[in-house]
Amino acid sequence: MNPKKYSIIAGTGFFLIAYATFIPATQGLRDLRGDGLITLHNTHLNEMVTVQYRNANGSYDRKALKEINHILRCRQTNRERKIRVDLLEMVDQIQDHFEAAQVDVISGYRSKQLNEYLWIIGRKVSRNSPHMYGQAMDIRLPGVKTTLLRDYADHLNLKGGVGYYPSNQFVHVDVGMKRRW
Repeated sequence: MNPKKYSIIAGTGFFLIAYATFIPATQGLRDLRGDGLITLHNTHLNEMVTVQYRNANGSYDRKALKEINHILRCRQTNRERKIRVDLLEMVDQIQDHFEAAQVDVISGYRSKQLNEYLWIIGRKVSRNSPHMYGQAMDIRLPGVKTTLLRDYADHLNLKGGVGYYPSNQFVHVDVGMKRRW
């Protein structure tokens, strides 16, 4: 969707012509919607779920969201956290773009304890990781090169982080502050 351009003419004695670009506040989320059907495979727990998380009228299905929260629970503590729907929409968009059968999730929600453990053993995790708030997923798509996945996620150019981990063959996506690594 192209932003709408408006001409504004104003002045006293002189004419000033300015062009302003207005982008609806919800454009990012609207443009970043998949079909509302997502298949998630938690690689550490070896569990999979396929759910229609968004209804035809655009509302979210609470039961489906609970299933997603469960499949993306912390692998160490078994605790669940609400996963942000804008993150789900982003990952769904990515799955749909590549026509992938499933999204392999290396890491969804991580408890503070798991995040701290990973930091202590030298994994590249942030001490205040968005994973701890249901705002991030580390993903890969079977049959899709992670460089293509990274480039597409970066091409979406929305707020949030995109990180590339070539040695582990996954891409980090989140809905926190905009950054790239």
